[in-house]
Amino acid sequence: MAEQPRRQNPLGAVAAELSAASSDTVRIVSGPFLAQINLRTSDAGLVPLTLPKIPNRVTNDGVWSAIWLGPDEWLLVGPDGAQEKQVETLRSVLKDVHASVIDVSDSRATLEVTGSKAAEALAKGCALDLHESQFKPGQCAQTLLAKAQVILERTGDGFRLYIRSSFARYLVAWLIEAMAEYKT
Repeated sequence: MAEQPRRQNPLGAVAAELSAASSDTVRIVSGPFLAQINLRTSDAGLVPLTLPKIPNRVTNDGVWSAIWLGPDEWLLVGPDGAQEKQVETLRSVLKDVHASVIDVSDSRATLEVTGSKAAEALAKGCALDLHESQFKPGQCAQTLLAKAQVILERTGDGFRLYIRSSFARYLVAWLIEAMAEYKT
């Protein structure tokens, strides 16, 4: 059996820059590798995970999160390495219905942006109202951030950004510049 190529984080080379740009009020770190599965089906009741039925919401069962992307589309996010088994399970339970299950784990990098000024820093390049009273933990959106398409998830202490790998370094450079005024 051929050895699997080692995955490389598209943001691994900028970890020191992210650390240097972070402050007490805005911190940015490259997120972990995550299993990411794009799921499309009109028969969500067959899926053995809790999928959000309300637009722009995230559900979490403790292992897998389901991010609402559209009326019949979700991004399933779980621990790295679990994608193959989850894809197999989903394809099995959805084999008799119109559905699409695609492993997209390598297509997006993740960034974690936290701190008391995280929403303010992100708002410099995002048209959404990111104030916690409007964009609460457990909510998500597909949006533009500094002209780059992202999936933005509000977590308990900040935001997780899912960014196409090809735009990751551009967005990091933009975030570092946007965070400069919060450096003390």
